[in-house]
Amino acid sequence: WVSDHAMMKLGASRTGGNLVIRGMVPSIGVLAKGNVLRVSIDGKPIATEALRPGRFEVHVPIVEDRSVTSVNLDFGVQEKLPNRDDRPVSARIDMIGIK
Repeated sequence: WVSDHAMMKLGASRTGGNLVIRGMVPSIGVLAKGNVLRVSIDGKPIATEALRPGRFEVHVPIVEDRSVTSVNLDFGVQEKLPNRDDRPVSARIDMIGIK
């Protein structure tokens, strides 16, 4: 699970490749209406995707070579998990990688 902001450093990426993000927006509270994902690479906004509740797969083109790829994921809203868990979540990320 990730809240409204997540950051990570991935390995090298090459022009023409894609950053692939697979995950799921849970259908709870305000997230039942979906969410918005903004993706930045090395601090530069690259893509914005409207996500419906349920599974998603986002492909973001890589536009320049990098030896380390710094990725930020910013979501529009978050909600607390139910059943007394109370962690703030925006989505579950199942996979993020460069292809």
